[in-house]
Amino acid sequence: MSEGVNVFLDVALQRVLGIDPRKESFTVKMTDGPDGDVGGNEIAIMVCEYCDNAKIVGIADHSGCAEDPDGLNNEELLRLFEQELCISNFSASLLGPSGILHICES
Repeated sequence: MSEGVNVFLDVALQRVLGIDPRKESFTVKMTDGPDGDVGGNEIAIMVCEYCDNAKIVGIADHSGCAEDPDGLNNEELLRLFEQELCISNFSASLLGPSGILHICES
């Protein structure tokens, strides 16, 4: 499933927006956190396939959301994915000056 999402992303970037994701920077906002099957795998695939060209500027899941116009730290996102942790576990110290972490209170 996750690879299918990435194929769709790749096609949309290249054919619709005219962006070569392996050569040009682009931004992404996601629903489904790093602990989710689709969201977590998509983070890993984007980082592997597009390296720093993929700037994930926002992620929302059941636990909260993290936003950073400079891009969320890829290494931290991969840590969360590998440890199956939701976005509320993102280290706020790794956000840029305009970044923010919102945590849902139950």
